[in-house]
Amino acid sequence: MAEWSKNDVEKLIKLFHCEPDLWDERIPTYSKRFYRLRSLEILKEGLGNKYTADEINTKIKHLRSYYAKELAKVRKSTKSGTGTGGVYRSKWAHFNSLDVFLRCQIKPRPDRNKKVSERKALEDQTDDRESLEKEDNRSSGNFKVKQENICPSAEMTEEVSALGQLKDKMDQGTPRTDITSDEDEDTVFWIYLVNEFRKIKSPSVKNNVRLKLQTVIFDAQAEQTISPVSDSSIINSTWQM
Repeated sequence: MAEWSKNDVEKLIKLFHCEPDLWDERIPTYSKRFYRLRSLEILKEGLGNKYTADEINTKIKHLRSYYAKELAKVRKSTKSGTGTGGVYRSKWAHFNSLDVFLRCQIKPRPDRNKKVSERKALEDQTDDRESLEKEDNRSSGNFKVKQENICPSAEMTEEVSALGQLKDKMDQGTPRTDITSDEDEDTVFWIYLVNEFRKIKSPSVKNNVRLKLQTVIFDAQAEQTISPVSDSSIINSTWQM
């Protein structure tokens, strides 16, 4: 097994960031084995074939695991109410590089005590409801609880069907002219963007485009979370890289 140098680890993190199939749980290809193996091969080539795909995958798991531990310390210190001066700051060399894109992927663990309290409250509510139902049954003699069948609405069914058709079109590389009038402007734009992206032949150029698009989207989401602003100001501020 080859030893990982600091420079190789830093390079691995940059390549890892450019392959969302390996870390972004929000995209469909994240759970697809084919895409993950393909991304590992890209990382392998980017590192000059010094490491095997298994060694790279293992290193990624170790980096992600250690980052998650450091992030948990940061979040815990933030909740403690000690103020800005008491917030934990990781001294790990790779924390900031991973924090750029992994923070939104690492979900905080639920508070066990809070979970127990919520379950106890739910049980108490259930007991109270059952007691009230028994009292109503005794008073009316023939009271019956009517339970409505829960079925998906027609609108929801149509949306699911439309999303399925849209995915098929994107997988098949459907040109923009094939878009139906029922699909909104965002759908038209992204299908057009996918078709144009597929025309790019260079893997390195594609990686750069992916990185810039992800950065634009993340920055826009973060900007809207902090303070809602106009779309034009978000886009202009994000693309000034």
